[in-house]
Amino acid sequence: MAKASQTPDLAGLRQEIDRIDEAMHGLLMERGEIIDRLIAVKKSQESGSAFRPAREAEMMRRLVQRHKGICRSTRSRASGA
Repeated sequence: MAKASQTPDLAGLRQEIDRIDEAMHGLLMERGEIIDRLIAVKKSQESGSAFRPAREAEMMRRLVQRHKGICRSTRSRASGA
């Protein structure tokens, strides 16, 4: 019989996930605000599109390379291996 201290506390684990989800959402919102500013700068400089597929692809490759944990099988597909 497992000790109570060894049994995962589902409510606590869910709270941790909720905290991380909230932090990720905050970071995505911050990223979006920066992208809005980038678009404004690009428009004022008339230097082309704010969306650069090669840059986005490189960002995704960096994320996949440093990823650890579940969903590892996506690593080989994203890197082209």
